[in-house]
Amino acid sequence: MINATISLYYYLIVIKAAYLLEPVSALPDGACRPWTRYLSIALVVLMIYPGNFPEQFVALTEAAHGACRSSVRLIAHLELQDT
Repeated sequence: MINATISLYYYLIVIKAAYLLEPVSALPDGACRPWTRYLSIALVVLMIYPGNFPEQFVALTEAAHGACRSSVRLIAHLELQDT
């Protein structure tokens, strides 16, 4: 219960600073280079896509896992032949 009280106090201070206090200084204009904007959009899409369509992502990871297991078995087999 003490941890919950401390956490609540901390988060209320954060909310107060975010919404109730006046900003110390104005933020500069949010201009950025075009490639930064495109890269940011691409990374957001890459993060959201597997969450919305997990079956394709799971199939891809299972295929990669199968390929890795096959290559490990092949390497182990070749090492046994060398000895």
